[in-house]
Amino acid sequence: MSEPVLLAPSVGRFEVRRWLGRGAMADVYLAYDPEIGEEVALKVIRKELADPDLLDAERRGAELQKRVNALAPQVAAVHEYGDLDGSFYVSMEFVDGTDLVEVLKASQGRPLDFERALDLGHQLCEILEVLHGFSTELDGKRIHGIIHGDVKPENLRLQEGDRLRMLDFGVAKHLSLTRKATRNLFGSYPYTPPERLRTGLVDERSDLWAVGIILYIMASGKRPYPGRSPEELERQICSAPPLPLPPSCPPALRGVIERSLALEPADRHPTAQALRDDLQALREGRTRAAATPGEPDAEAADRRSARDLESTRSTLRRPPAAPAIDHPAPIEATRRTRPPPPPRVAADPGPASVLPGVTAAAPPGPAGWLATVSGRWQTLGRRQRWIAWLVVAFLGAQVYAQSKAGEVMRMVASDAAPDVDAGWRKYRFAAALRPFDIGLGGARRSLREALVQDSERVIAAFRGDTPTAVYRDWERARDHLATAIRLGRDATLTARLSYCQAQIDRIDAGSLEGEDRTAEAQRKRDDAIFGFTQASELDPEWYDPFLGLARIYAYEQVDLDQLQAALRHALARGYSWGDREQAQLADAHSSLGTRALGEAATLRGQRAERDRLIEAQRHFEIAAATYARILSFGNARKNREAVLRHLDGIAARLREIRRI
Repeated sequence: MSEPVLLAPSVGRFEVRRWLGRGAMADVYLAYDPEIGEEVALKVIRKELADPDLLDAERRGAELQKRVNALAPQVAAVHEYGDLDGSFYVSMEFVDGTDLVEVLKASQGRPLDFERALDLGHQLCEILEVLHGFSTELDGKRIHGIIHGDVKPENLRLQEGDRLRMLDFGVAKHLSLTRKATRNLFGSYPYTPPERLRTGLVDERSDLWAVGIILYIMASGKRPYPGRSPEELERQICSAPPLPLPPSCPPALRGVIERSLALEPADRHPTAQALRDDLQALREGRTRAAATPGEPDAEAADRRSARDLESTRSTLRRPPAAPAIDHPAPIEATRRTRPPPPPRVAADPGPASVLPGVTAAAPPGPAGWLATVSGRWQTLGRRQRWIAWLVVAFLGAQVYAQSKAGEVMRMVASDAAPDVDAGWRKYRFAAALRPFDIGLGGARRSLREALVQDSERVIAAFRGDTPTAVYRDWERARDHLATAIRLGRDATLTARLSYCQAQIDRIDAGSLEGEDRTAEAQRKRDDAIFGFTQASELDPEWYDPFLGLARIYAYEQVDLDQLQAALRHALARGYSWGDREQAQLADAHSSLGTRALGEAATLRGQRAERDRLIEAQRHFEIAAATYARILSFGNARKNREAVLRHLDGIAARLREIRRI
């Protein structure tokens, strides 16, 4: 992926406010259009970087999106499109809100709420139903039906009230009245059906397959095909079933998703309306058409399950029949042949006088209960009393452990930033009293989630233009993640633990460098690079490790190629560049220019001096241009002034060399 197009403060009449993100080959900016007096999403593609087929798809997609918005306001409106300053641009409605991909990332691998997932899937099918049935005339041809071709969470935005909006139509294709499929090789691998990967042909079911993938992710928190490379993904999609959905997924929804992701197109939902109807049935408590091909109808299965459950309950409600007594007389005779023990005569026999082993009816209330217990206690032997004491102590410990577990759950649920360290101490105490943590699952899960959330707040504080996480924050996050892993290990938490330790190593390296302990500092820096790299491998879709690498390669081990690679990886995983990333690129160029200028000074009068000066000049020019775009950020203005002074000095020295 190439670097983002770094634009001037304005493009034509559009006043660029900030960079928003990337499309296939385009950068999208928030810009102000003075003609309409509104902020717009400005999509810009540099023609020299774009494939001609992609440019053609972008033009067609913009026109289709512009027309379909009149029928489906859920689709972002297109104001205009065309050529401008050597680029192709599309001015679109700026749809404020949160991308679905961010909502899914925030769920941290957990399923979305069942009702919410159904509602979002239903809205998406409604939009696709309009697209697939859309009819218009384009380029002199009558068309019927639009295939979006790139349905994915990154192109879906949620506004207030979970209103779903569909964004980019850059790879959309239309269907003629005579053709039921069209060729389109653009799209995103994880959301591409097997027949499209094999032939490049797409029809309405290509969009529906993507809906099935999105439903799967919302229902499970994971992707159905875990391949890390395009080749591995293609092999899995074309030949293997998706990973099993978790048991928490309701059976009826499981049936809808499995049908949506059937390997053969004929086994899937034929239209967006059919899929929408299935989702609507689930929302209404029905389970029509949800069974996968070849399996019994889900509603019938539910009825059978209910009958089986009622049969089981009936069996449990019937007490076992007492064995018949065929010879009561001999038993009674045996009782009569056993003489009773002599009665114990009390000094004042009264109503409470009883035979040994028999307790008189106790008066009601606590006093009576205590008298009953006391009477039975007197009949126990010494060994039995010890066993009884142990049982009472054990039961008391279990009650106390459960109360502590309840305190943990209330503690982590009642505060936005709970004292998770105190919660961990309470949980450990409860777990020591409760064998194998039996019955503490709720407290364990709540505490683990609170520990992870606290660590995520620290990790999030390193993002953006003004990172605030400091050394002690990283230590706390590392310790909390280590504790969370003790409560339940998974690769995601291990990745975050490695990331936090890498941040600590990075800061330690800077401290050692300041103490002139260069060799130790380099070892710590190598540890940090290894930690960030390991975190990125454990969680391939996570962009934060590349932000840590970018920091190292921008300032602590200046390497422009590695810096650009790290930022590209972050972009590819959904991170939006800001002023900080621009400053890192500018600072790296400035550092390299200063290094080349120093080398030129040692070569003064030699032929190689000119080469070093030209290299320094190139780096300083890029740094100055980049600083100019972020003058209000940090020390950008001051750094730009210093770079311009260096450029003046280099220009003067080059003129002097030419005269010599």
